[in-house]
Amino acid sequence: ANVQTAPLSQAVWYTAVVTCTNSSLSSTAVAGYLNVSGPSFSNVPYYESFESLAANRLPNCSWNSSSSNVATLTYTSSNTNGRIPSQGTSFASFFNTPAGTNYFYSNGINMVPGVTYSASLKWITDQSNINWTNLSILIGQSQSATGAQTVASTSGPAVSPVYVGLGGTFTVSSPGVYYAMVKATSTAGGAPYLTFDELRIDIPCQLNAPAIAISGPSVACTGQPLNLIASGASSYTWSNGSNNAAITVFPNITTTGYTVTATNSLSGCSASMVKTIDVALSPNVNIVADNAAVCGSKPVKLTAVGASSYNWAHGANTAFTIVTPTATTTYSVYGISAEGCAVMATQQIVVNSLPNISATSNFGQTCAGQSVILTASGGSSYQWLSSSSNLFVGNAVSVSPQVSTAYTVTGTDANGCSN
Repeated sequence: ANVQTAPLSQAVWYTAVVTCTNSSLSSTAVAGYLNVSGPSFSNVPYYESFESLAANRLPNCSWNSSSSNVATLTYTSSNTNGRIPSQGTSFASFFNTPAGTNYFYSNGINMVPGVTYSASLKWITDQSNINWTNLSILIGQSQSATGAQTVASTSGPAVSPVYVGLGGTFTVSSPGVYYAMVKATSTAGGAPYLTFDELRIDIPCQLNAPAIAISGPSVACTGQPLNLIASGASSYTWSNGSNNAAITVFPNITTTGYTVTATNSLSGCSASMVKTIDVALSPNVNIVADNAAVCGSKPVKLTAVGASSYNWAHGANTAFTIVTPTATTTYSVYGISAEGCAVMATQQIVVNSLPNISATSNFGQTCAGQSVILTASGGSSYQWLSSSSNLFVGNAVSVSPQVSTAYTVTGTDANGCSN
């Protein structure tokens, strides 16, 4: 009526043919499907409180033990001889019959180098007799103590009538699947059980916080760009909302702090750092020109104001400079404050061309005293001057020379330029 199957590696159907002894009549039972669970893998943080246990089962099919459930047991309720959970209702226990060293092996847990992990559990014994020793937590790449590293151990007697903790930290040398192991050694004695609960693998962020650095100047000028670069982590969030490692800011108050929160992608741990910037006032630099528009090539005096020292783009380093532009030109100067803050100012000098003035008369020669009309072009207004110093204004003008006379006209255009 009961049968033990061969070891199963895949899901399988079973049925039974039931035969009556007296009549020899048979019937076939409804077939049942037996599913085989695949391997279980976990990530850190890993926590096993045994609360998902079915009776007398390990947490999942990938857990294992060295004693085939003779000396390594699980429980879903409290039992005699101090077998009680640390929390909840379920827990695991070592039994000292037969005496010796036994192991519980967890399912696979993914781990990577570059992270400091912690492993811990809580344990209790039922008597004060010293017959349990070397309760230990180990980490290895197989469900075997061979090659495993010891993370924490009592390194001697394990005796406690109340739950106490055991834990330590460790690293791994290569990425892959690792197994947590709990080991205990027993001899014959008055404490038949050593019970443990709440097995944890964690990443303590106090040991894995990224070592942040922020490069960039600690002194800035108001309104001037300042470049800050964070390093030491995988991702960044700045107090100004940027998620880049490098930011450009424009501080405008006396003291400004920029905070970056950096996160390590391996551990998931974060840390924050503040970069404090001392901000100096930038000078209010301007250029004053004695004439912003000139006619032809004429010198212009430019005077810079608002700073302690000045550097002109054309080479001068005094507050004022004289320039003679031949075409419309923009001049620039950097004004530098006593704190070293530099601001550029510009000034355009407009160069207007001289008007092209011409003059004509209605007669090239005339009799003494006769009227001649002189007409000019190329300007907006005109002044005439004769060789006898007579002045005429307007266009056209009438003259009556008594002798041969030269007349000169000066025309002025809409820009005020004359020729």
